[in-house]
Amino acid sequence: MAAVALALGAAALWGTGDFLGGLTTRRLNVLIVLFWSQLVGLLGLAVWIVLSGDERPGARLLWAAGAGIAGAVGLGCLYRGMAVGAMGIVAPISCSRRLSCTTLGEHSSSSAAPPSARPRRAGCSVTSTLA
Repeated sequence: MAAVALALGAAALWGTGDFLGGLTTRRLNVLIVLFWSQLVGLLGLAVWIVLSGDERPGARLLWAAGAGIAGAVGLGCLYRGMAVGAMGIVAPISCSRRLSCTTLGEHSSSSAAPPSARPRRAGCSVTSTLA
């Protein structure tokens, strides 16, 4: 039950952040909004790494940096689309990324999962798209 509450809370915060970012982009330049949003996220990540005590990413850092840059570009496009008022076009396209990312992640590691977990993982892919 805690996982459901945390997932709903994360979805609500993510949606609120996207909405407020798009709204703020109507008043400020998209690059300023992106800078501050990414800086806050980076600070949160740094706190998480320090408090969790997990090992440092090492070679995986390049993949993480590439994903971060791609995410920032995508977020900038979302904010710009919301700022100019094309929300009806931008929001569904932005939402569809969940299916592609989740499905890619599920299928790339599906050989490591036991067969009994695969239907549940497929359900997670569909559910994350609908959320």
